[in-house]
Amino acid sequence: MTGDASYRVCELARRGRLVTADPWFEAGVPLVLESKSARDIPDGHLALVRIPSQGRAQVVAEIGPAARIDSVLEGLLLEREAACPYEGDSPAELEARSIASDPTDHAGRVDLRALSTVTIDPETARDFDDAISVSPEGPGWRVWIHIADVSAYVRPGTAVDEWARARAFSTYVPGRVSPMLPESLSAGVCSLQPDVDRWSVTVEIALDSDVNVTQASFYRSVIHSDARLTYAEAERLVAATGDREPDAVISTVRAAATVSSALRGRRFAGGAMQLERPELVVELDDNGGVGTARWEAEPEAHALIEELMLIANETVARFLANADTDALYRVHPDPDPQAIVGL
Repeated sequence: MTGDASYRVCELARRGRLVTADPWFEAGVPLVLESKSARDIPDGHLALVRIPSQGRAQVVAEIGPAARIDSVLEGLLLEREAACPYEGDSPAELEARSIASDPTDHAGRVDLRALSTVTIDPETARDFDDAISVSPEGPGWRVWIHIADVSAYVRPGTAVDEWARARAFSTYVPGRVSPMLPESLSAGVCSLQPDVDRWSVTVEIALDSDVNVTQASFYRSVIHSDARLTYAEAERLVAATGDREPDAVISTVRAAATVSSALRGRRFAGGAMQLERPELVVELDDNGGVGTARWEAEPEAHALIEELMLIANETVARFLANADTDALYRVHPDPDPQAIVGL
């Protein structure tokens, strides 16, 4: 949604002959709406309102009762313009649909489809942007970390690129996600789904028996994920209580767990801080309220993936630093002394 207009989520109310819209998330004066656009929306409902540079504001879409949490969450995404929908006739959506076909020409890519490859994500994940392959090699290991090759589809300066720049990231609230890219890409060809060929960028790392990096290479590839696993499913495979997956998948997950455990142990031995903070998980009921709220400990399988992503990032960063080339690094500032005292 672009142009000279701005957008706000508002609660509608009728005051005499006028239909007004009170901004919901930010303080502001009530807006007078074009009556026809709000004709069928009851008082007390939230709506996405378009505010033109001239003339009266108009309702773009009804969201739902302001008293329902799910309506508020939906409105929150819209208000932040993280979830302004890709309209069916927008240049970004049309462009995304035109390029969202399964890849067939793999020229110039390393073919890794014969590798046993899995994704491990939360149960609620809708798109899968990384996958792993791990196998023993002599006294050590060989690890492949695959990242979805979004740049193969989203070219600089295109409509999708400009829209993604404006969003900058995917936004999550309980039960909802607003992807940075149109769903035809984020949940389609740019998602490393199982049982289909997908383009990726792969970091291939050889590790010795002490999980030191002995060799690394980086290249564009084509992969074929064998399984989409949740954290719980991966943990059952590691614990030898889940056997529905093929033997190759089980071996891959258990090898990954062994490597990750060794990497994690070395990090902590080197002084890394171990923070185990439970996460608040909220589930909504059918009435738009909070059905359940509980604290959940970090799944062990999350640490499994985290360690492999860390070593991939470190290996890439080390390569770029040694190449003395311009690159963007994510550097964390020193912690706040008061925060350390509080911890």
